[in-house]
Amino acid sequence: MGLRPISEADFEWALALHRDAVGEYVNEIWGWEDQAQRQMFSERSARRPRQVIELGGEHVGVLEMEDRPDELYLALLKLSPSWQGKGLGTDILEPGA
Repeated sequence: MGLRPISEADFEWALALHRDAVGEYVNEIWGWEDQAQRQMFSERSARRPRQVIELGGEHVGVLEMEDRPDELYLALLKLSPSWQGKGLGTDILEPGA
């Protein structure tokens, strides 16, 4: 497993992952409007650097962590649906993984 900074080339894939992860909930509460979600996603991504989680050359998720003075803060961990429930999230979060 590897991590690398997210790039502009990853934007559409990362937005689709975001839609898969939270789209149902956003739609229930506010309604999913593609242009508004695209803009908010872009703005949030610019404020906090995110990393692509890769496994065997495949994009499997997105990670956002913030190094704070007294802690390492996990802001976001999204995995592709095909990788959920397989222990990958646990592997990422375990110390020394």
